[in-house]
Formats: sequence, C-alpha cells, structure tokens
Amino acid sequence: MYPMDRNEKDTCRQSLASSLEALIMHYSFPVCIHNQSGEFPAFNSAFLYEFGGALQSERSWEELIGTDTFLGLRELELLIQIEQSNFHIERCIYINGKQFYFMIEEFVSDGAVHFLWKFGRASNSIKRITRSLPLHADVVNFMRAVKRLDKSEYDFFGFYAGGASHKIMGQFLGLENGSSRNKSSQILTKLNISSRDDAFIVLHLSELLEPVMKNVRDIITRHVNRLL
Repeated sequence: MYPMDRNEKDTCRQSLASSLEALIMHYSFPVCIHNQSGEFPAFNSAFLYEFGGALQSERSWEELIGTDTFLGLRELELLIQIEQSNFHIERCIYINGKQFYFMIEEFVSDGAVHFLWKFGRASNSIKRITRSLPLHADVVNFMRAVKRLDKSEYDFFGFYAGGASHKIMGQFLGLENGSSRNKSSQILTKLNISSRDDAFIVLHLSELLEPVMKNVRDIITRHVNRLL
C-alpha cells in the first residue's frame, strides 16, 4: 500500500475534523476537542461565538489563560486516564473576565484518544448560589481541611455533603438527632464553610468527591449486609 500524499492527508484531516465537529455541535455552551498531539481540531458554534477561532494550539491557550492554568487543565487529562474515569469536573475558571465551570470528558475516535473540553456558564436561576463560588486556593484549603478530619467527622461529612437527612445519618452513623445537628455545625466551622449547599458545591469542585462518596457507599453497604 502506497503512503498517502499531502493532499490525501489533508483530506483525511478535514474529514476527521468534520466528524469531531458533528459530535459537539448540539451543545448549547462552548465545547472544543483536544487531542494527544496537542491540537484542537474541532469547536462548536457556541465556542466560536464566545472565544473566536484562534485557540487551535496549546500555545494560544497558554497566552489566553496563563501557563499555570492551562497546565492545570492538561493535568486533568492525565488524571482521568490514571483513574480510568472518563469524566471529571474541575473548579470554576476565568476566561476574559467571565466565570466558567470547566468539565472534561475522554473519548476514543478512530483509535485515538480525544478530550472534550466543556465550558459551562451559571444560569440566572442559580446566580445566588454561584455568585461566590470558591477559587482554586479556596478549594485547595478545603481539601486540606477535609484531610484533617478524624474518621467519624469524615464519615459524617460524606453523608452531610451528599444531602442525607439527619435521620439517615443517625441510622447509619449511630447518632442522635440533636447530636447530628451539633456535629454538622462543628464540621462546617472546621472546613470554613457556612451551609450544606456550600459543602455540596465545594465538594463537587474539589477532587475529593469520588473518595468521599465511596466511603459513604462502603458504610451503607456494611450496614445493609449486617441486616441480611
């Protein structure tokens, strides 16, 4: 079989770009595709409207959002491959003075690994909650504070941040209702957050969601198994 000439390679590249664009055209918010060669071969119309069409190289991204922020996004690609998890939600980031929730998703096309880079915007209906979403430093401080919790506090925090009622927490953690409410107040103070909503949001912005919720699942499983 003869190797492809330059025109054939260009045709294949254009065909691949068209197929990738078809995957993301239905999104209502900005989405682009990044490949392991460092290229950004496809953008949807919302992305082009928001950011223009100049972000086709890693260098252009570094110039727009800064090298540290860009490398942080690249690290997420490595993270989801190491953890064998094809989806990850990261903290909010700022581009051109606007706040976006960066989401990354891995997929394979024609045998090659690609990553969807999604940039969600807060809707007016949740403006009150998202108005003061934590920046990266706040999320890091939160993660450090969680790791300083003792085992009983860590168990409780998982149920609490996951939305469990005080009745459920009492059932699975052996706490009285009043004790449960006091413990929630103590832990919120330790983590420097003010409410269950804040706990829920910051947990999802951090990298602790998976281990914290896995711990909750393990506790529930052990409890159910004892009843069988």
